[in-house]
Amino acid sequence: MNVKSPGCCISGTFYAFAPLRAMGAVDSTRACEVIEQVFSRTILRYHPSILEDYKQYGFDNRKIFVDFLNAQDGLCSYAVDKNLHCDAIEEFVFMQTRLSRELCKKMTDMIDKNFNELRMNYIIEKLNLLKDKF
Repeated sequence: MNVKSPGCCISGTFYAFAPLRAMGAVDSTRACEVIEQVFSRTILRYHPSILEDYKQYGFDNRKIFVDFLNAQDGLCSYAVDKNLHCDAIEEFVFMQTRLSRELCKKMTDMIDKNFNELRMNYIIEKLNLLKDKF
């Protein structure tokens, strides 16, 4: 058995989630919607216009939004790479982002519900990296 520690730190994740923490403090329903929409349009499948839609998601500029997108992708990739259990995913998301428990649960539920699709995306991404090396 290979025991995996979810205690690692993904650089910049805490800061990248600052706008979502602020949004969640004011309107947790809106923050949940943003997590869900962004997850659907960047993590599961990519929609090219997402980068231009940063204002509709409550972000001040494109760079801050891209940092958030990359951080969210990193959290999902880590959860899939380490094959984390739901409880471990939720704790990992909380430790990395310090989002409210409600928002961490929302993200965890989306990762768990789509785990096989995320795993497939992760495998394809890794295969593409290998292909590019040759």
